Formats: sequence, structure tokens, C-alpha cells
Amino acid sequence: SEETESSAPYVLGATIANVVFIPGKAVTCVLGMVVGGSLLLVTLGAGYKGSVAFAKEGCGGKWILTAGDLMGTDWILGAGERPERN
Repeated sequence: SEETESSAPYVLGATIANVVFIPGKAVTCVLGMVVGGSLLLVTLGAGYKGSVAFAKEGCGGKWILTAGDLMGTDWILGAGERPERN
């Protein structure tokens, strides 16, 4: 179909981008947890909200890019239109 042919380069691009994106996301997640855990230890538990924020920032969001992400049809951090939530 025509739609499948036109999205093929985006599927390939997403696959290639995931080779860098997924390990990068994992590193960011681990670093966020390390910083958050360190903050928790340094503040003796008083900075738990900041610790959680570091972990969520690093580990939250999408972990796998799709063709829709590259085409701008899926919502990633404000790009494209945000889907309706039920």
C-alpha cells in the first residue's frame, strides 16, 4: 500500500535511531537513579521528592521510538499533536 511505502523510511530511521536512543535512555535512567539515591542519602530522606523527580526524569517517557515519532504524528515531549487521554 502507498501508506506503508511512504512510512518505510521512517520505520528504518526509527530502528536506526533506537540503536542510540535506547542505550542513551538507559544511561540517563541509571544516572538519574544514582543522583536521586545520592540526594536521598545526603538529605537523610528529607529530599525524597527531589530524588523521585530525578528518577522520573531519567526513566520516564518513551523508551522505543516508532515511525510515528519521526513523522511527528505521535506526541513526544511536545512534538506533534498530543493524543487524547481517556
